Amino acid sequence: MRWYHARRRGGEKALRVRFSPGRPPKLRSKQLQRLIQLLLKGPMARGYRTNLWTWTTARIALLIDEEFGVDYHPNHIGRLMHRLKWSHQKPERRAIECDDQAVEQWKRQQWPGIKKAARLGAPLVFADESGFLLIPNVAKTWAPIGQTPIHRHVYRRDKISVISGITVSPKRQRLNLYYYLFYDNIGQEEVCLFLGHLLRHLRGQGVVVLDNSRTHKGELFEELLRQHPRLHLENFPSYAPDLNPDEGVWSLAKRKLANSCPKDIDELMEDIIRSINGIRRSRRSCGAASSSPSCLLFWANPLHYLYVSQ
Repeated sequence: MRWYHARRRGGEKALRVRFSPGRPPKLRSKQLQRLIQLLLKGPMARGYRTNLWTWTTARIALLIDEEFGVDYHPNHIGRLMHRLKWSHQKPERRAIECDDQAVEQWKRQQWPGIKKAARLGAPLVFADESGFLLIPNVAKTWAPIGQTPIHRHVYRRDKISVISGITVSPKRQRLNLYYYLFYDNIGQEEVCLFLGHLLRHLRGQGVVVLDNSRTHKGELFEELLRQHPRLHLENFPSYAPDLNPDEGVWSLAKRKLANSCPKDIDELMEDIIRSINGIRRSRRSCGAASSSPSCLLFWANPLHYLYVSQ
C-alpha cells in the first residue's frame, strides 16, 4: 500500500530508487588538496626521525587532526587514501651517495657511445658480482594461523662468491649468461680471470660495462687490456645498481634459493649452479625479474628504454 499511495501522490517518479548520499565528507576538496601537499613533503617535514619515509595510517590521522581539526580513525584512513588515488607501496632503495645528476649525465653522454659500439658489431656485456651465504634468505610461506614455521639451517657464515655477465649479440640482440663461482671473495684477479675466459666466447670487439667499484680498477685491468686489445671496459655511475641488468640475475637466483637448507658449502654450490642454470634456460619464470637475461626483459630497467629509443 505504501508504494500505491506514493504513486498516487508523486506519480512514477516517486517509485524510482533513491540512493542515500550518506554522511557528508569530513574534509572539503581544498582541504584534501592541502593534505596531498603535506603528504608529498614526507614525514620528516612533520618532525619524525624514525621510519623517515613511512606514512602510516596513524600518522596520517594525526596529521589531519593537527592541520584541520578533524578526527579520523586510523582504520578509515585507507579508504580516504584510495579516494585520493594513493596506494600502500614498498619504497625502492636508493643510496644516499647516488648522484642523480651524474646518472642522467651518464645516460646522455656515455651510454649512446656504448650503444653505438654495440651497433657497429661489438657484443655488449653487463657484468656484476654477488655472494650467497650458507645462512639462507627467509621468504613467506603458507602455514596454519598461529603456527609460525620454524626453518632450521646450518648457522655458519660460509659464502660462495659469483660473478656473471649478460651478453647481448650486436645484430640480433640475443642474450646469454656466463658465470664463475669462487669459494673466496672476488677481487681484481678473479674479475680479470672471468673477463679473460669470457672473451673466448665473444667474436671481435667486446664492450664490458661494470660498476664503478675499486674491484674493477687497477694495474691488473691495465694489463688485461694490453693483453686483449679487443676488450673495452666501461663503468656505470657510482651507486646506481638499478642501471645494471645483471642485478636482476641475483635477485631472481636468491629468490629461488629462499628457504633452502644446504648442509655445507658444496651443497650450496650445487644449489646456486642449479638456480642460475634454471635462469639461463627459463622463458617464463624470468618474467618475475625485469632484468632477467633469458627473455631480454629490460622493460622495467631504464637501460632498455635507452637501448631501444636512442
